[in-house]
Amino acid sequence: MTPAGRRWRAAALLWLLPGAAAADEAMGWLARMDQALRELNYEGRFVYVQGRTVEALHLVHTVRDGRERERLTSLNDAAREVVRDEDATTCIMPDIGTVSVGPRHPHRRGGVVRLEPEQVGEAYEARLDGRGRVAGRSAVFISLQPRDKFRYGYRLALDDASALPLRTELLDDAGVPLVQTLFVELRVGADVRQGLDADPTVAAAESGGGQRAVPAMREAPLPWDFTDVPPGFRLATATRRALPGVGGELQHVVFSDGVASVSIYIGAPGGHDLAGEATVGPVNAFGARIGEFQATALGEVPPSTLKAFVGGLRAQPEAGR
Repeated sequence: MTPAGRRWRAAALLWLLPGAAAADEAMGWLARMDQALRELNYEGRFVYVQGRTVEALHLVHTVRDGRERERLTSLNDAAREVVRDEDATTCIMPDIGTVSVGPRHPHRRGGVVRLEPEQVGEAYEARLDGRGRVAGRSAVFISLQPRDKFRYGYRLALDDASALPLRTELLDDAGVPLVQTLFVELRVGADVRQGLDADPTVAAAESGGGQRAVPAMREAPLPWDFTDVPPGFRLATATRRALPGVGGELQHVVFSDGVASVSIYIGAPGGHDLAGEATVGPVNAFGARIGEFQATALGEVPPSTLKAFVGGLRAQPEAGR
């Protein structure tokens, strides 16, 4: 290599290395966040903003003997609560009582998105965007830029001390927030546990009094082939649930790209099945008939992603059993 070539190569490396180091640092913060969400006791109040909807919520998350437990309470007019542990999700609603709805979503945690750091890099570019203050706390700003059109972007503000997410934004193609969650108060530490253990509503939920249980989802082999899965998405769960009074089963398949997830529900056609696209807040949906079945895909992803999943769905011979 000529002296000029060596100088050019050295200059190129000096230009590239800071960006690579920043990306590694950003991924390190995301790994810390994932660990903090799983292992720390924390409690706080945050606001959820979507369009003109603003909801205030209270979140308590505790860990005992390695097992997580959390309670999410609406502070708006309706006194709704959701209690989750590693086995089940229980919804407590004043108008219908207590409803057990089965395992919690594997890619959600309270009001924030749960990440799978080892998978994120396939679908997103992580960037460190500097530092500032959020909710009166020192914060590190990180953005997740999608590598293709099949997902939205994210902006995160992580607590400098704990790495917990103080602010989370889901961004559309133009960088405009579709959804924002912002903590206005956060407390971290072992004493957080006392507030959840002593809560009378949680105790009532655990006692089983007045509960109505939705038939449990069970792990099951996937009798479907997905022939057009968008890049970066991997199968996370495949479960089935009996449909009382209707007959047959509802199959639920979840794919994740490490940040966003897509749920596909497959079952017998009904009278109110979705045909085509629909949007409810930040969640897009797409439904279509696939042979003798109805398939509906939901997720905080672009409609084209949902169409790809449903369009590539192919039933194996045992799908109708």
